Amino acid sequence: MSESPTIFLEYYGEREFSLPIPELIKDAYPIYFGRRPKDEHYPAYRFGDIVGHKPHFERWLRPEETLVDKIVDVFDISIRGFVRKALYTCVCERMYQAILALQNGDDEEANNIIEQMNWELNYMISRLKKPEYEVEWTFTLERTDSKAKYTVYVKISSSA
Repeated sequence: MSESPTIFLEYYGEREFSLPIPELIKDAYPIYFGRRPKDEHYPAYRFGDIVGHKPHFERWLRPEETLVDKIVDVFDISIRGFVRKALYTCVCERMYQAILALQNGDDEEANNIIEQMNWELNYMISRLKKPEYEVEWTFTLERTDSKAKYTVYVKISSSA
């Protein structure tokens, strides 16, 4: 009989913001993604912090965010910084594209972009992570009137 996987970390966060967002990504990303310092990171940014092992970010969690258990090293230290930056870039740019599609009334395109982002994240993470870990995540994006909200859930566990 095989052992159940150990869950090392679970995180949930959400971000609600007003639409429309600016047309230029440099003006839009502080609204939905966040910026430096770490206390101004929003959940999409936190995804890279968590999976890419940004030490001690948990000190800056907001009341609406939940973090369970401990941070683990999913990637070898020699590539951790590279992977974290790649995760930030992928999520930031794809969320921007999806939000623009959503605010233009194209829910199907917004969902397609989120699926593309998930595929890109899976491709990168599955090939670069240490074999003893599994990383699962869910991103949602929805619009209500003049606001949009996304959620991020991520779980890191041992391989079964």
